[in-house]
Amino acid sequence: MNKWVFVCVTIVIILLGGAYILQMMQPPLSISIYESVDIYAYRYFYPSQAAASAAHSEYADENQSVQTITSVPELAHPTEIRSEFVLLRQQFENDDIVGHLIIDGTSIDYFVTQGQDNHFYLYHDIHKNANRSGWVFLDHTNNISRSDRNTVIYAHNVRDGTRFRDITQFASLEFFNNHRYIHFNTIYEDSLWEVFAFYRTGIDFPYIQIIFPTRDIFAGLLSEIQKKSWHDANIVVTADDRILTLSTCVSYGGQDMRYVIHARLVQ
Repeated sequence: MNKWVFVCVTIVIILLGGAYILQMMQPPLSISIYESVDIYAYRYFYPSQAAASAAHSEYADENQSVQTITSVPELAHPTEIRSEFVLLRQQFENDDIVGHLIIDGTSIDYFVTQGQDNHFYLYHDIHKNANRSGWVFLDHTNNISRSDRNTVIYAHNVRDGTRFRDITQFASLEFFNNHRYIHFNTIYEDSLWEVFAFYRTGIDFPYIQIIFPTRDIFAGLLSEIQKKSWHDANIVVTADDRILTLSTCVSYGGQDMRYVIHARLVQ
């Protein structure tokens, strides 16, 4: 009898111990907004998943003390998609189309898509067909109906002159001064942006940050951007501005880097 009592007690102890271990292994019910940032936002800028994960972890660690995100006040936007974009979506059979990007005097004249992540349109065209040149696409964390402080658009630097190849020409001061305006017409409204910075940067610079905990952090990023710029645009940009960021890849000195253009909203 004592033997069976011992066996039963042992089984109960084992079950209770296992339940405790499983409970300890469960993730917390609440996570910070930084932990919920999609890793694809980093994947585009880092050569491997491991590097992207490390960068994401470092960013979360640096900001773990921030509890509240100061959101950008939303402006009134039309609730209906403009008719020309309805037709475009039908024509291309692609509801991911969210805008039209144009830089006059360059080859940059593309309908812009936005996927569920920042990976799909690196390797697919506007028809959603596999394509090594990818397409021109909006960061998946941007909200086209919201007034984000930083609207980020990516495309490959293709040798045949397509996608964002012409961004490299902004290295010339003359070209920079003669191509200062960008049109980005979305499914809801038209907008005009004035270029104020161009530079080449490593993948560790957070120029693609979209959510800013405070105005000071956004102002700090703007200051760093203007310091990095190869050209002086003689434009004052403040934390009250909204900016448009165009980014493309470049290999420089054996390193994976980016050419970047920033423009501020003027109308």
